[in-house]
Amino acid sequence: MTVHVMNRGDTFSFNLTLTDEAGEPLDTTGLPITFTAKRTFSGEPFLVKTQDDGIDPDGASGDTGLVTVTIEPVDTEALTQQERFWWDIETDDLGVVRTQAHGRLVVMMDVSAVQGSGS
Repeated sequence: MTVHVMNRGDTFSFNLTLTDEAGEPLDTTGLPITFTAKRTFSGEPFLVKTQDDGIDPDGASGDTGLVTVTIEPVDTEALTQQERFWWDIETDDLGVVRTQAHGRLVVMMDVSAVQGSGS
């Protein structure tokens, strides 16, 4: 299990290498990949990322298995207290769903806020 710690309202990215059943790098070209974070296992998703929003497969060919998951400031800025989430990342290869990684995401409170220009 991997624990990621970030500050509320920050941009936070982490890399994962996705593999097939034999442990070889997975070709992510056109492969649906979903990152989900929830407060509880059975609860509603707090955050969902896909290739269209926050998951970036490495390289034009996608054959390295490396993906970058990026959480944007807007994803956490509304939190009012420190929160802990369960997360996982899944691939779906023509109906074969595989959990590639899982863990905890801890969002710490920050003490500063980005002010608009002229403030």
